[in-house]
Amino acid sequence: MSARLHSVGRVLDYHGAAAAAEKCASESLHIAESVARDAASSADVGEALLLRAKARIGLGDREGARPLLERAALSLSNGLGADHPMTQSAHRLLLDDVAAGSR
Repeated sequence: MSARLHSVGRVLDYHGAAAAAEKCASESLHIAESVARDAASSADVGEALLLRAKARIGLGDREGARPLLERAALSLSNGLGADHPMTQSAHRLLLDDVAAGSR
C-alpha cells in the first residue's frame, strides 16, 4: 500500500497537484512510520518525508517543508547512503531553502 501511495504522490507532484500529493505523502508517511523499525534509518520513511516536503514547497509552504526535509535527509542518508539520488535531492532542497532565506 505504501509503495502505491508513493507512486501516486510522485505522479501528483509531477503534475502540479500539490495538495493531493501532500495528502498522499502524508498517508504514505503514516504507513511507513507504523511499520519502520527505526524511522531515522528507513528509506521508505525518508521517501515519504521527501515527497511531503516537495508538496509543501509546491503549496508555497517552505517553512513547513524545512523540518520534513531535515528528517528526510537523515532517514535517506541512514537508509540509502549519502550518495543516493533521493538523499542528494533532500540535501539540495535544504540548501535551496537556506539560500532563499538569506536573500
